Amino acid sequence: MRDRLSKERRSWNMSRIRGKDTTPEKRVRSLMHRLGYRLRLHARIGVRELLVASHILPWGKFPAERLNPQNGLCLSRLHDAAFDCGLIAFDDDNRLLVSQELRRHLPQLAIQQNFLAYEGRPFTPPAGVPEPKPDFLRHHRENIFQT
Repeated sequence: MRDRLSKERRSWNMSRIRGKDTTPEKRVRSLMHRLGYRLRLHARIGVRELLVASHILPWGKFPAERLNPQNGLCLSRLHDAAFDCGLIAFDDDNRLLVSQELRRHLPQLAIQQNFLAYEGRPFTPPAGVPEPKPDFLRHHRENIFQT
């Protein structure tokens, strides 16, 4: 599904959001950390400031799922941004999918190193932490992912 907002309106909306450490983000990040989530997308980044608690179902549209640990992924800020705008997704086996839209920017080295190098590779939540809910990942693929 394409963005319904114009580029100007999206830019205006995003300019009103603080870049990091908002109260909701801190709460979710704290919950995810207590549950044992760390970066699970393919590489272990030891710099906590580069990680965010990412929601599979959008925060604003699914308030009942905001604190559901099965609605969360711990991603780098780069992967979170790509996930939120539908440039990447995960299949039913938790393997990374890369959109055709992102592929249009090849042969950029950053795209190859940060996305294509991990395409098809699964993420694994820590022991004792629930897997993301397959229905949530499916909703993301069907409604946000830019196939």
